[in-house]
Amino acid sequence: MAYKALYRKWRPLIFDDVCGQEHITKTLKNEIIGNKTAHAYLFTGTRGTGKTSSAKIFARAINCTASTDGNPCNQCEVCKGILDETILDVVEMDAASNTGVDNIRQIIEQVQYVSTVAKYKVYIIDEVHMLSTGAFNALLKTLEEPPQGVVFILATTEVHKVPATILSRCQRFDFKTIGEEEISGRIKYILKEENISADDDAINYVSYLGNGSMRDALSILDQCLAFKDNNLTYEDVVSIVGAIDDKFIYNICSLIAQENVKEVIETFDSLIKEGKNTDNFTSSMMIALRNIMIAKCTDSEKVLGVGNKRSEEIRSVADKFSLEKLSHCIEVVNELANNIKFSSNVKVLTELALVRMTDPRFSDSKEALLARLSSLEKSISDGSLCIKTSTEETKEIKEKDVASVITENDHYEETTVAENDFIAKAQPETKNDSSVSLAEDIVLNKDEINGWMFANGHIEVCTALMGADFYTKNDEIYVCVESNENYVKLNQLNAKELISKAIEEKFGSSINVNITFDKGPEDNGEGIFSELKDLSKNFPNNFNIN
Repeated sequence: MAYKALYRKWRPLIFDDVCGQEHITKTLKNEIIGNKTAHAYLFTGTRGTGKTSSAKIFARAINCTASTDGNPCNQCEVCKGILDETILDVVEMDAASNTGVDNIRQIIEQVQYVSTVAKYKVYIIDEVHMLSTGAFNALLKTLEEPPQGVVFILATTEVHKVPATILSRCQRFDFKTIGEEEISGRIKYILKEENISADDDAINYVSYLGNGSMRDALSILDQCLAFKDNNLTYEDVVSIVGAIDDKFIYNICSLIAQENVKEVIETFDSLIKEGKNTDNFTSSMMIALRNIMIAKCTDSEKVLGVGNKRSEEIRSVADKFSLEKLSHCIEVVNELANNIKFSSNVKVLTELALVRMTDPRFSDSKEALLARLSSLEKSISDGSLCIKTSTEETKEIKEKDVASVITENDHYEETTVAENDFIAKAQPETKNDSSVSLAEDIVLNKDEINGWMFANGHIEVCTALMGADFYTKNDEIYVCVESNENYVKLNQLNAKELISKAIEEKFGSSINVNITFDKGPEDNGEGIFSELKDLSKNFPNNFNIN
């Protein structure tokens, strides 16, 4: 006897075997028990959720001579005849291959004849959305007022393509995607009946890969059992399916949260070298980020939709993210999903997206800006202050670090007055220090201007100012932006007036502001770092500021 696939062998035979659709099966059973069968039904939902199986069960149940609690007995002559397709009163038609008016006319002609054996003639039209407009129009009158004893059951995965005139003539039932726990329970039952053992992790991962479809999950299980007919493990499933390991995806997410660009790129490169299929990398990342976001926002395991063990792993990764960072990552992955459809080099686009997620400085979106502000707030709350140099390197300047450098100098046994002056000037300047001019104070604390823009809703100005350099010359402020585009945008948004207003509110005084995009004024030695450089000339040759 030819081998029968698991999803066919274990297709539900009664309503009680249909997983995850209790709201539908209970209604249909009550209609059968109460003898309130309608003339037309529409079953809609994603693939593998039980539409066609429920239609076949319903066709047997309304014709069964020994129905029990709304379920077909599957033992009477009528049930057996429908199961082995020897009774012609139940007709199943695939609308994908029978789309024309002529196919519908055949049905219209057949319904005029009474059933031969069964109580009802049942027409199951699968993928009904594939019918042509003419075929739908031809079906309308018969669907609205069919002869007595005729029932139509229409099934579709794309209900939005079905005309409203058809929908209004049917009782509509929406099939939900099946939860992972329900799929896992069904798989365990099938494996027990087949006398096959499998790890819980393997079963749960197959259920996860099914993505809400029982048929997909059983097809994947069938493929795994063809490779290893017993003692199936999680590693077997990952290896056979060629999917990207869930643990790998969450490891990538963890590295992104830690802003470790080097490790993120190397980890993704190892995936490529292992020959893994990266076609589903984007969708896997989106699902993982969604789970992390849900874990960040709620404690509900039901909303998260995973087992307890995986839930703990996801929550440990979620603790490393801020909501702003998550929002930025989801935006980048969504953009990647759209771009790779039209690209011949998916690898490069994916690596670029990983870099942008890891370091928000490479993005100018609102989400990236929020992520950067969130990181800045965290740095301030931690008590650390960082100064970013022109080479994009960040150095923490602390009094104890500078003091330790001077103490270790072999040429000085004690700190001189000049050294103390150097230490004081190396500290981040504050607005309360009277030795620093207003212009220098603004340059050193330029982030406060961006913070004011963001707090007052000037997001576009804030975005255009990201990466801009602030200079001072002749007690005036020069804002040098990165591009002509930003220069034009800032002028259109009256940024000069807004920056002046921000300075007045944040620094308590006014100053002339200039905006340019070519280059800033040359440093004539008036800046604080030039003073430090001149001061360092009094120190030994091996202790200069360059």
